[in-house]
Amino acid sequence: MAFSAKKLGFKLLLFILGAYLLVGLSVSYLFEGTINRQMQALAKENIETASHIGNVSISLFTAFPRVDIRVEDFFVEDVRGEPLIEGELLALRVGLFELLGKHPKIHSILLKSADIQVCFNKKGKGNFEVFRKGEDEVTESQDALKLALSKATLESVGIDYRHLKSKDSFKAKIDDLALWGNFSMEQFRLEAEGNLNIVKLMTGGEVKLSQQELGVLASLDVDLKESRYDIENLNLELNSGVFDVEGYVESKPKAGMNMDLLVSAQEGDIGALIDFLPKAQKERIGRINTKGEIDFLASIKGVLGSNSLPNIDLNFSLAEGLLELPDIGLDLDRINFDLEYSNRDKKDFLIIDNFSAST
Repeated sequence: MAFSAKKLGFKLLLFILGAYLLVGLSVSYLFEGTINRQMQALAKENIETASHIGNVSISLFTAFPRVDIRVEDFFVEDVRGEPLIEGELLALRVGLFELLGKHPKIHSILLKSADIQVCFNKKGKGNFEVFRKGEDEVTESQDALKLALSKATLESVGIDYRHLKSKDSFKAKIDDLALWGNFSMEQFRLEAEGNLNIVKLMTGGEVKLSQQELGVLASLDVDLKESRYDIENLNLELNSGVFDVEGYVESKPKAGMNMDLLVSAQEGDIGALIDFLPKAQKERIGRINTKGEIDFLASIKGVLGSNSLPNIDLNFSLAEGLLELPDIGLDLDRINFDLEYSNRDKKDFLIIDNFSAST
């Protein structure tokens, strides 16, 4: 009896696997042509610039009960006729039974081995304004895929951002980055986790970071309509240090970036954060590299614009550490001190207390 039960279970397993294989092959056979047309319709209806969609295939085996639509070899040109995005693989995940409907919804996206270029010209216009606008310009196709994104994953993706007027730029290689959120809404909760290599970060034409590994873990509320980002927690691993950020950032037209942020750390190099200060404040403090037990807390509040700086209140202490001052060629060991800095009322205020060290 036990042997018969085992044989029955084995046959049942084979039947399930066979049915699963049959469904997978049937889905690929029946829907690949339809999905290909839907992808072409999606691009044609929504993108004004030149675009290309290469080989399209369907896999049920990697995402059951959903379906992976894999697009290989694709690109979209920007408004200048240069590449906006190009890559080797774009995988879209949709519901299996939604394929039978008129408007299958894309639930998640995987972008792999790709490059993205974003550029704002001197008039502030972005190169990514390639999507059609207005109901009169777009005739909704019954074959179009719809977005209902809740997850986006990036692997081996290059990012090249430039703002020609402000002379800000950011170039990085994303090793892996996962984003969760209801991206179809103007207001949504965003969760992010990943690692990237910062090739170069510049603000105002000044290099802030170069060839640095960065780890990110974030939770924030996004309001696209108001251009506001409320940060519940942003955890950054940089220069062997761990920094926590909370507060909010919002874009103010013509004024700049309004922010109210609190940055803290208990390990790491204070020099990595001093690099982010405005040039005038950074030159007054000078280059500083630290190792040891640190306690760092900074408040950044106000508008960062072409003619304005936010108020910065910074408290930092180092215990039994190493302090390097490259500008004057001085290294101090077993150092202890408390540092306080502020730039309120357009005046720099710096105090160092409880100082002790050996050379």
